Amino acid sequence: FALGYEICAPGVACDEQIIDGAMAIGCNMMRAWCGADWAPTEVLLARRRPTDTRPYQAFFRCPVRFNAEQTALVFPSHWLQHPIAASNPELKAILKAQVAELSGRDRDFGADVRRTLRALLVTGVCTADHTASLFSMHRRTLGRRLEEQGASFAALLAEVRYEAASQLLDNTDMSPSDIALALGYSDVTAFNRAFRRWSGTTPGRLRTQEEPPTAPS
Repeated sequence: FALGYEICAPGVACDEQIIDGAMAIGCNMMRAWCGADWAPTEVLLARRRPTDTRPYQAFFRCPVRFNAEQTALVFPSHWLQHPIAASNPELKAILKAQVAELSGRDRDFGADVRRTLRALLVTGVCTADHTASLFSMHRRTLGRRLEEQGASFAALLAEVRYEAASQLLDNTDMSPSDIALALGYSDVTAFNRAFRRWSGTTPGRLRTQEEPPTAPS
């Protein structure tokens, strides 16, 4: 099982610190629920390797892989069934009611789909049918809901792919071919062609720029 974290908004400052902090918080949460001795099998960080990795090894107590295609804590799925000793049934009921209330309010459906696509990119299953199933609806319903907001599945996927590619180029030392594979392209040529269409430049040139071009409309 992988407990992941993604920065969906482009151009976020101090993103490497945010990535490190998110995984540290996630690890502390798991230790609070499963015991202080809990440790992940592996930690994936979509950021460049720092000069000194010893603090990471000391905190996570497991292998840490930098320049990864995603940011996540990897651990056996049986921990998801681990009972929480300090669980509070009354608090759980209150929180479930609050979640149900929030779910019933008007939301930006396009933003919800966009966040979902960002998480799905690294799974290799980023299709309209699969995305629609996660929202418990038919693909045509997904398309109609997006069309009502002036969006489309293809446009959202292109935008999310561009932003993910820009983040990996900016934050990691992954090669364009590895990034192409992580984002579901058949080869680096297809990735370079799409990236040039989105941004007007090549992945290699983007790494030399201070700010990435704007995302496709």
